[in-house]
Amino acid sequence: MQPRLLIAPLPGVRPGACPRSLHPSSSASAHPLGNFTVNRYDGLVAAPGQLRVDHVEDLAEIPATQAKPDIKRLGMTEWAAQRCRAAAEGGKVTVDGRAAALTVRTSHARVRPGQAGLDTLRVECRLTAPLPEGATVSLGFHSAGTDSGPGWREITARGDRMTLAASDVPEKSVSDELTTYPQELLSSPDDTVTASLRVRPGGP
Repeated sequence: MQPRLLIAPLPGVRPGACPRSLHPSSSASAHPLGNFTVNRYDGLVAAPGQLRVDHVEDLAEIPATQAKPDIKRLGMTEWAAQRCRAAAEGGKVTVDGRAAALTVRTSHARVRPGQAGLDTLRVECRLTAPLPEGATVSLGFHSAGTDSGPGWREITARGDRMTLAASDVPEKSVSDELTTYPQELLSSPDDTVTASLRVRPGGP
């Protein structure tokens, strides 16, 4: 069954108005988590000397529409860079109990078609934090943007030439990094915002 789209009022649209941009479109379906959600994924990769965090944000139709004035003012490249800087500043990493700063390495955003003539946005950030080389360490991670309202929040972890001795999050993303949301989980979306790992040197 096609998901029902709940249209929330947009800035500048008076109640009862029905602008052309809100007419249903047959070429795209409503966001499966709701057109007001901001959905987040963090893929942690422990590598020698470095923790990589592949941070992804999937903005449904309403937050994507609300971002348009800033995108027009800044341009998509700078808007994505600012969004990734906010993710780095809002995220928290600890290494053996000590805070480690996240740094933005790459940032990218692209528009995707949504429902009712509106667009969605996908933001992809590569963040990194330093790790001591040649040592077994305990890592803690807390995702950014956890107070942004309803949405899917997912964390995975794996090793790159490092071995996960312990982890409380899975290695594989059930949403394929926010590209395919499992239908059976839409009524109770993933809400994982923290991860605890123990990693040791060596591994594929």
